[in-house]
Amino acid sequence: MNTLSLRTLRLALVLAAVIGLSGQAMAADAVGGAPSPEKQEIAKKLHADFIKSTEATRRELAVKKHELGALMYAQNPDESKIQAVAAEISALRAKLYAARVALQTQLIKEGFAPGCGFGKGHGKGHGFGHGKGHGKRGGKGMWHGADSCCDPQGSGTGGGK
Repeated sequence: MNTLSLRTLRLALVLAAVIGLSGQAMAADAVGGAPSPEKQEIAKKLHADFIKSTEATRRELAVKKHELGALMYAQNPDESKIQAVAAEISALRAKLYAARVALQTQLIKEGFAPGCGFGKGHGKGHGFGHGKGHGKRGGKGMWHGADSCCDPQGSGTGGGK
């Protein structure tokens, strides 16, 4: 190889290394870095408290959804009963959403990055909205996996494992 090719190759390798290292640094900063084990325990406790405090509401919501389905597919659906149950479902969803917002606020007060805590709705990712998985049923739930700002170990304690 001539000297120009070797120089070009060296320059390309150095440039690739610099770009790779700067990308890793930006990625660590983007997820807020790895929280201390104490912070991780705080987040896990807040989440466990959330699950426990909303258990009855979530169960009631599941029952009401089944009740709504039964009413809708009845031989002679009663529109007023359907609307009443739908209103109850909306109220239960609003109650759960308020609890989620309260949890998110607590996580932010504890120093976790905004958007950390809940995935896209019920699964992986940041912020609220719909996304992959459904918490305990199929996704990682509260935690996002190994690159999470909340659970860098990817322990899945948010529900998926």
